[in-house]
Amino acid sequence: MTDSLDEAPDGDARARGVSPDALSRLAGGIGHEFRNLLMIIQNYAEFIREELPPDSALHEDLAELTEAAGRAARLTDDLVAYGRGGAASRPVDLASSVAAAQPRLRELIPATADLEIAIASSVPAVQADPERLAQVVEHLVRAAADGLAEGRAISITATERQIDDSAATGVPPGRYVLLEVGDAGRVAAADAVFGPGAGANERGHGGIALAMVHGIVDAWGGALHVHAGRESETVMRLLLPCAAKAADTIAAVSPESPRSPAAGSGGRVLVCEDERAIRTMCERALRGAGFDVIVAEDGDAGIRRLSEEQAAGRRLDLLVSDIVMPGRSGFDVAIAARERYPDVSILLMTAFSEELARRAPPSGTLVLEKPFGAALLVRRARTLAVSE
Repeated sequence: MTDSLDEAPDGDARARGVSPDALSRLAGGIGHEFRNLLMIIQNYAEFIREELPPDSALHEDLAELTEAAGRAARLTDDLVAYGRGGAASRPVDLASSVAAAQPRLRELIPATADLEIAIASSVPAVQADPERLAQVVEHLVRAAADGLAEGRAISITATERQIDDSAATGVPPGRYVLLEVGDAGRVAAADAVFGPGAGANERGHGGIALAMVHGIVDAWGGALHVHAGRESETVMRLLLPCAAKAADTIAAVSPESPRSPAAGSGGRVLVCEDERAIRTMCERALRGAGFDVIVAEDGDAGIRRLSEEQAAGRRLDLLVSDIVMPGRSGFDVAIAARERYPDVSILLMTAFSEELARRAPPSGTLVLEKPFGAALLVRRARTLAVSE
């Protein structure tokens, strides 16, 4: 084993001798802690804002704090995705994904610039992770905007391509979608995308953001080619493999709402969370929304509390539990809750979503990925909890 961080033969700057599984676990563990901390920052900033008079100058300070925490959350997501080599992929409708991100993308370009999107609905679905794909497009637009001349426009186009030359493109032969992001004039003028003189696959261009994009799209079986022009304008050309069944219908998946709360009381809820600040935040938000809340500081305490509640003959409408905790996990608490209260609704929270791939929760469970806001927690709880 070497002590230096030499570049791997495939160009991916990972430490030699460190297995991908070890890197993934490290990234996931760090991401878990950062997401918890960011959730605390965002929600307690909101609690402070709610207590301030409307004309307080501190509203602007808190808005800056919340925005910075949001940016940190997105960076954490990127780092975790890079460490694990990208999230699990599935067929994604690229046109719909970019259209949904359009308001955010416009915020990333200069006010004097325009954003032109030309992606036909007939473009095949690509094999990717929808959340990571949205982040990848944001990074590409931001990188293109950095070198954009005043008065120019950024163009986002996508076309289907049959790739036969692996040497020029860096991907195996097959059907791909070519996503081009950059100065509109340069994108429109590009006749031959790859081949002699087209530009190298520049892994060093764009700093850490594009380095992470390379890692993510590599895991999906794609490639990113960065073409820097003479006048600093940049065009990013992203090859993404078409989904195995390009004709598959891409359906938006939304959480099912099997039961609706009755008017009046919010219901009785057990909150099980080992992070004290998050536990307090959840309790405060749910109590303020009219729920009767009991708490447990970890999985073992949660299972004990369930037994005590059942023995006392008290009802339980909803379990809100973190997944990763010392001792018994949130999965164990959920199973115990369903055994004691067959009709209980279950809402699991996680800052380490990989756990969901290793173990399935009880049927009908909804999941909130951290960081999330107190308002979203209350909406999900109201959807699930049943008042008698």
